Amino acid sequence: MGLGIGLAIVSRLARLIGAELQVSSRLGHGSRFSLLLPLDRTTVADIAAKSAPDDPGGRILLIEDNAIVRQGYELLLTPLGI
Repeated sequence: MGLGIGLAIVSRLARLIGAELQVSSRLGHGSRFSLLLPLDRTTVADIAAKSAPDDPGGRILLIEDNAIVRQGYELLLTPLGI
């Protein structure tokens, strides 16, 4: 169990970069936190032109201070092309 300070940090960083932090919660089912990042629409065409046909088009920003957990995510996501 944490102290909740991580969410406060993420909330402040989101405001600094112009992102939106959303939360959806249901009692007994848990909570989902979403970080909506601003998109620079001037580069969408460039990105689409460079993407490989089998590129799923998704990107993940992982913020994790535990190196072992980060490496675990990398092992899971790299084979998926993410």
